[in-house]
Amino acid sequence: MNMIDWYKKVVFENYANFSGRAQRSEYWYFVLCNILIGLIFYIPMIMSIVGSENNEPGTVFYLFYGILMLYNLAILIPTLAVAG
Repeated sequence: MNMIDWYKKVVFENYANFSGRAQRSEYWYFVLCNILIGLIFYIPMIMSIVGSENNEPGTVFYLFYGILMLYNLAILIPTLAVAG
């Protein structure tokens, strides 16, 4: 299985399955995928601050920040399930 398959397994198949233990590969691929997804959101946020005239966050920053917070809220339970 590749990284995306492990991620789908954790998020969709074992969304709130707190029984048993996760395999090492399942845990680490889930963590790696979350880091990569986070980078996809953080890079535009940082670039919007760097590219602004007075180094203040603009609309793009808040848009990606809101999407990132919704994503983090959506994967909170699977993260607790795979880490527990």
